[in-house]
Amino acid sequence: MRWDRTPPVLTLQWKDNKVVSLLTTIGNANEICQVTRKVKTGNVWRQINVQQSAAIKQYNSYMNAVDRSDQILANNNCLGKCVRWWKTLFFHLIDIAIVNSYILFREHRANNPNVEALRRPKSYSILDYKEELVRQLAGIGDDDPLPTSGKVKPSGQFITEHLPVFSEDVRCNCVVCYHEGRGQLRVASYCDAPQCQVFLHITSARNCFRVWHSKDYHHD
Repeated sequence: MRWDRTPPVLTLQWKDNKVVSLLTTIGNANEICQVTRKVKTGNVWRQINVQQSAAIKQYNSYMNAVDRSDQILANNNCLGKCVRWWKTLFFHLIDIAIVNSYILFREHRANNPNVEALRRPKSYSILDYKEELVRQLAGIGDDDPLPTSGKVKPSGQFITEHLPVFSEDVRCNCVVCYHEGRGQLRVASYCDAPQCQVFLHITSARNCFRVWHSKDYHHD
């Protein structure tokens, strides 16, 4: 075990089957406890006592809530591909806030079973909670349809030619490259159709113009 302290943070590493690293503001590196581990000698397994930091034992005792939160977020999150790290952190914090509020709402319902406004069906899940939350924040009624994608589709009497245009003084990020995680690549070529108005690569090596206008790219 090795540790270092920069008040109020304790940095701790403990060698188990793998190296366990821990950051804590309430732990003490001098507090030790005993735990059992199985080791194999030849073909025989036996148990031995090893020293473990009390800070790690304390974490193991109260980590169930963290694991449960991660389990919920694994299947219910709003995170998509993102190049900028702070956006990933921002959306993760939003997801955590929604999960925590959902748990508090369930506890509030359990503590007030006779309140009519809190009654929900037995199948009420976090997805139903998210939809209800979005409706309240956006001012959408329970019977009103949720808004669909804002992509503009031409009517039968409106036909637009999607032609590439090259700007002389403006360069912006290629939307396809940015969406696929290739970073911010500025180009001067764009699609001038009213439905698009986006900058795209139009070269022999990378034709994002064709990718953007393909049926599969906008399948979602």
